[in-house]
Amino acid sequence: MNHIPPIFEAQTFRDFVSKTGKSIKEVLTQLENARSIADLHNHILIRRTEHLPSKNQIEHFKPSFEVPIVEIINKLK
Repeated sequence: MNHIPPIFEAQTFRDFVSKTGKSIKEVLTQLENARSIADLHNHILIRRTEHLPSKNQIEHFKPSFEVPIVEIINKLK
């Protein structure tokens, strides 16, 4: 999500979301809300055993990931 804003000349993912249409904005806002799960796994100190996000934690957001990918492809064409 941090690599998407520069493609669309935005400073943050939230700025990018604010520049999109209403229906896309609703989907992308879900991704912004998923950031807390990603941050949990990215910023926790290393432990003896690491655990990846569970399917239950990310499955809900999976379809939402396709939306920015399609937007990126359209922008870069």
